[in-house]
Amino acid sequence: MDLEDEAGARREAVFTEIWRDNGWGGAESRSGPGSGVARTEPFRAALEAFLARVRPRLVYDAPCGDWCWMRHVRLPEGAAYLGADIVSPMIAELNARDARPGVAFTTADVVAADPPAEADVWLCRESLFHLTLADAVRVVERWRASKIEWFLATTTPTVGLNAEMTTGGWRRLNLALAPFPLGPPLEVLPDAAPADPAKVVGVWRRA
Repeated sequence: MDLEDEAGARREAVFTEIWRDNGWGGAESRSGPGSGVARTEPFRAALEAFLARVRPRLVYDAPCGDWCWMRHVRLPEGAAYLGADIVSPMIAELNARDARPGVAFTTADVVAADPPAEADVWLCRESLFHLTLADAVRVVERWRASKIEWFLATTTPTVGLNAEMTTGGWRRLNLALAPFPLGPPLEVLPDAAPADPAKVVGVWRRA
């Protein structure tokens, strides 16, 4: 096993343990408090409006978590959904329970795996702030190297310096600052939380 494979195996082990043990303490979702249905209501409304405007063929939601809140999002007519996550037993449960025509789930490590070429929107909500800076930047670079037009990711504009952290922890990130190669988002979708009232989902578009 090379170093990249070892790093991927460590990420998988960390996030699988968090899911199994409800390590983030979510009352509704083992993906954490930010994945509850009531908590995501403002963001879901804004996301539906955004998707209705850009009319994607495929929404790539990665990491998708346990699909607690996303199942309530109404996609535009004709749009398909692909959820991806590194936690393979969770993906197996989702495929057994929720997969249907137009809705699919797959196991993928967003740090190491290229996104699907046919996607138009990559939703990467509440993910990068659980990764090391190097891994978070690798995710962004995979979007920049892809043909996906839109990238939506959690960001906190009030953060003045992006701090380092171990995989599976949490800290606020400002994706408009170094080391991220994004710049300011074109628009923001509301997604405030009690622990981070300035948090939003930024929207970036390929040039």
